[in-house]
Amino acid sequence: MMSEKIAIAGIYSDLTQAHLARIRLEGGGIDAHVFDDGVVTANPLLVPAMGGIRVVVRSCDLKEAEAILSHSPKISAEDQSCPDCQSTNIIKTRSGLRFAFLTILFLGFPVGRSRSKITCQDCGHSWRE
Repeated sequence: MMSEKIAIAGIYSDLTQAHLARIRLEGGGIDAHVFDDGVVTANPLLVPAMGGIRVVVRSCDLKEAEAILSHSPKISAEDQSCPDCQSTNIIKTRSGLRFAFLTILFLGFPVGRSRSKITCQDCGHSWRE
């Protein structure tokens, strides 16, 4: 797969969601891989900075992969949908984690609080929980 061109089939906020998507794709006969899962396992705070966890496939399999993932039930933040376009293709991120992490490094204890933010991957609308 590494000598061929790859394409992103999906971006997920949770490692479990990404691996479930990979399993659905492999069940449909498509070779899929989860990128950056080692980084996320080592430091889950990096997920928002990385823009999510990517599931990649061969470029030639992208259309079929999108079809498989669109027909599979999406695991989203509490099965929510976008208030603007009603899409369930949403990603949940937590803001304030970087600041808390930096204060732990410099002060030895966290300062501030984290907030959940949900973003629609189809229309780009963002909202707080």
